[in-house]
Amino acid sequence: MHVIATCIIMLASLLHQARAATVEYSLAALCTDKWPPALPASAGTTQVDQFVVTGLDKVSEKRVARTIFEYGFRVSIKNVGPADAVGVTALINGAGPGTEVIVGQATLASIKVGETIASPDLIVVRHDRAVPFAPNQLHWQILDEASLRLNELNPAETYTFSLKELGISTAADKVTASGAIDEALIRSGTLRFSTPGDTGTEQYAMFVIHTGAAVTVLRARIRSLLPTSIVQAGHDDALIQPVSLVLGGVGAGNRPTGNPLTFKLSGTARLKLVNNSDAVILLSDGKAISLKPYWNFDPQEQSFSIGGDGLTKLLEQLPNGRHSVMAGFESDDAEFVANFEFALTKASAKMVGRFVLPDGRGATELSGRKVLLKGFNGGLRMQAAIAADGTFAFEGVIPDVYYITLSDLEQPDQVAASTAVLPTSSEVNVTLVYGEGKANAAAFDEAAVGKVPSKQNGSPSRPRQLLGGSATHAMKASPPAGSTAKVFGRTGSFLDGAHE
Repeated sequence: MHVIATCIIMLASLLHQARAATVEYSLAALCTDKWPPALPASAGTTQVDQFVVTGLDKVSEKRVARTIFEYGFRVSIKNVGPADAVGVTALINGAGPGTEVIVGQATLASIKVGETIASPDLIVVRHDRAVPFAPNQLHWQILDEASLRLNELNPAETYTFSLKELGISTAADKVTASGAIDEALIRSGTLRFSTPGDTGTEQYAMFVIHTGAAVTVLRARIRSLLPTSIVQAGHDDALIQPVSLVLGGVGAGNRPTGNPLTFKLSGTARLKLVNNSDAVILLSDGKAISLKPYWNFDPQEQSFSIGGDGLTKLLEQLPNGRHSVMAGFESDDAEFVANFEFALTKASAKMVGRFVLPDGRGATELSGRKVLLKGFNGGLRMQAAIAADGTFAFEGVIPDVYYITLSDLEQPDQVAASTAVLPTSSEVNVTLVYGEGKANAAAFDEAAVGKVPSKQNGSPSRPRQLLGGSATHAMKASPPAGSTAKVFGRTGSFLDGAHE
């Protein structure tokens, strides 16, 4: 009786929300495993510029908790013109109550004017069935190649673009950012923003710039310098099978979590793969580690796994850092062959930092602000929030020389330092001095530029210089070709000379 009453309440709520769009939800659908119903193509449409989201079709469902389910949807998009679109990407930037976006990005091919295309990728959301599902509260952002005015940006970087160069009036007075970037600033005829840390995949953002009543929309794409994608090699060969490999037991950056490492083939019939399959981790010194002695094959799951003592021994052999992996799967009868390439990262070091004022007190006014971490050689780029006491931390840092900077759009690069994470490092501590306001910037340059305390595993290491003043030395990373935008940062040699 309680279940029926709950379903009736949910149905009433959904009907109330959907009345304007004439979406019909049945009690039977709500109370069976077919919930939530697919969004009809004729209702609940959302238009974003020249694109219309015409439908969501549920193709998968998985129960996560008592009332929480995970759903996979295929999104249908129509191009209403005025021009054909190439490289369309649909993004969800927000959802209604009870809904969590797990995978909010779907890439489509070209869409001609008047054509409707369903995405091959799935949008995945997790929803609490105790709360009515509201498709009309999904916040969409749809991009195509022509709309990406700011392309190939790097993660964990502070950018300044000239408004004039972007074709925007220098009288612009307001900007709002959404997507991967949540903060931007219009100042002195420039657009300023910092990009987030590297997620292993491309990220997208949108800027809405106001000039009086006029509005200009800019879209940006942030590339990954350390992609976590798994690429099938040699797929054009007639012998190679178009299948996919799913890597399990890894977290951000393809870092092993301690759970069993799994290598599962998807899209194949049941095959005998145990004898002729292997994966090799390529090390920087030219050596390689074969996974064949460590893994076990499960024919039911078509999956290889490494766990327990085998995983412990493997990780003991594996140096800290990012490594390339070549995996080859071949059936015992040699009728099936599939090869893959991907990266695996062992990162056991942690960097702990603190911002202090010139008198040594914690810089509590920086609470909630962001700090950027950039690796010079390994390419690792991360972002962290500053705590109430001025501290911050980066987990999973690989050996490299790093540039640490406070994300400050008013005074880019005013507080920065560099430090090294050694192959033997487990924890690196660094302290940065923060000047109290722009008025003290000149005095800060003279008095506070000097030694930045740094420790490796609790022992003092060679101090690094702290930098103040304007950013005039650019990092190797550059803005898009043909752009005169500034990228704030300095090279390691400028920071503190040659590093050990």
